Amino acid sequence: MTRKLFVVSKDRPEVFQSLRRAIAGEPGVEVIYDRRLPGKAASREQVDRRVAPDLNGQLRERGFAVVHLAAATVRSNQMRRFNF
Repeated sequence: MTRKLFVVSKDRPEVFQSLRRAIAGEPGVEVIYDRRLPGKAASREQVDRRVAPDLNGQLRERGFAVVHLAAATVRSNQMRRFNF
């Protein structure tokens, strides 16, 4: 199953609330704020694995971006987080 992750710019709380209301109860969909730190450079591996093409552009233009996550990627990240 593919999950959809809506990443919302930190400075757009109205967009965050609107999306949360619009997708409430949708299975496999989550709305989060962009947690990246400004000015912190990511390694090439992190960029290739975590950042959708033009994520920054979408955040600037719309205030949010949609990232599609494959189930295998989600499980891998969950396992890494819990040190499995």
